[in-house]
Amino acid sequence: MAEATHAVTLAAVRGAIAVAADTAPAIARATRDLLGALLAANRLERDDLVSLMFTQTPDLTATNPALALHEAGWDLPALCAQDAAFAGAPARTLRVLAHVRWARPGRPVPVYLAGAAPTRPGP
Repeated sequence: MAEATHAVTLAAVRGAIAVAADTAPAIARATRDLLGALLAANRLERDDLVSLMFTQTPDLTATNPALALHEAGWDLPALCAQDAAFAGAPARTLRVLAHVRWARPGRPVPVYLAGAAPTRPGP
């Protein structure tokens, strides 16, 4: 029986991770852990990533995820912004919106690590 093929489309998938401390090594480690888990959960390769949009809470100032990835040798468009501050916002949280090449039915699976949670309810 022939395996079904699906057209490659552009999809977006969210993820977040609580960062242990406001240090460059902790932010870099959290960035790598988050992306590794996102790739694994969705059976993606690094080449499937198109671009990344990161936010980090205002209490993370030691570095940013795009710089951490660049320093680790990742050649990928990435943009960083400060997460909106709001009452009850979690501390030391890094979020990503990853744009990926998607060739399977369904939607990519979001990933939340180390106690991080979505900022809004899922579908």
